[in-house]
Amino acid sequence: MPALADPPSSDRATHTRRDLAGRVLVGVAALGAASAAADALWSLGGVDDAVKIVSAWRAYGLLVFGMLFALLAARPRAYRGVWEIVIFHKLAMTATAVVYQMRDGVADAGTVVIVDGVLTVVLMAGYVLCRGWSPRPRPAAGD
Repeated sequence: MPALADPPSSDRATHTRRDLAGRVLVGVAALGAASAAADALWSLGGVDDAVKIVSAWRAYGLLVFGMLFALLAARPRAYRGVWEIVIFHKLAMTATAVVYQMRDGVADAGTVVIVDGVLTVVLMAGYVLCRGWSPRPRPAAGD
C-alpha cells in the first residue's frame, strides 16, 4: 500500500519536525486544559448550589480533554478517531458560542469563542502536522 510506505530519508526529517511541532501544539493544549481543570476543581467549593453539578461536569470535562490532548501529543497516530472527536467538540462549542454571542451576548460566550476557537485551530494544525488520520509508519528496514 503506498500510504504505508516509508518516506524517503530526506522526507523523514521533515516529517519528524512536523510531528514535533504538532505534538508540541497539542501538548500545550493539554497543559492549558489541565490548568483550567485544576482551577475549576479548586473553585467547586465556592459555587452556588444551583450550578454545582454543571460546574463539576465542566471541571471533569476539562480534565478529560486534558488527558485526551496528552494522549494525542504522546502518540499522535495511535488514536485515529480521537482527533476528529476533539476537533468536532471544540468546533461545535465555538460555533455555539458565536450564535449565543449574537443573541444578546450570553454570559461567557465571548470567552468560549476565543478559547475554543484557538483550540480548534491548534488541534487542526496538530492534526495536519502529525497526519493524525494516518496509521503509524512502519519502521524502516534495519531501524
